[in-house]
Amino acid sequence: MPDRPRARGICRAAAEDAVRPLGWRGLLDAWDVAGAGDGFIYSVSRPYQRIDYVMTSRDVKTTSVAVIGTEASDHFPIVADLELPHPSP
Repeated sequence: MPDRPRARGICRAAAEDAVRPLGWRGLLDAWDVAGAGDGFIYSVSRPYQRIDYVMTSRDVKTTSVAVIGTEASDHFPIVADLELPHPSP
């Protein structure tokens, strides 16, 4: 079976626990590709770390990633705009 484009959201995880192993599997951290700044989202009162991530395969183009400013949770949400490759005919 051919590889398919992949995107995966990881919520409430420390980078060491969840993200680094995925990087070893060839997935990219969308924030590293298109984010600005440190991407810290936790906690709302004083952001000091990232706990939510969007990981993609290399054929998925990340056009933007942003932190959304809201106090609806204990941390800020992130949003990523992704472009998926066109399927082969």
